[in-house]
Amino acid sequence: MPNRSTAPPPRGGKDSTRLFEAFGVVPVERTRGLENVQAESCPSCGGAKFSFDRWTSQFQYSSLNKCGLKGNGLTLMR
Repeated sequence: MPNRSTAPPPRGGKDSTRLFEAFGVVPVERTRGLENVQAESCPSCGGAKFSFDRWTSQFQYSSLNKCGLKGNGLTLMR
């Protein structure tokens, strides 16, 4: 896992990486200016195309043939 960025969050934003880690998501790569985080696997189906935005907590699993999970931190907790 790369080091956490020291860049300040957008106004009012909080880093949601720890929320996703609590649900078994293992971050492996950050893209798009360290906002998007690619994860090792989807917490629902185990597929490899799961990503989330660390500041808005929006996430999605982008494989068409798997679970299609998407939402935000609140929907992940439900």
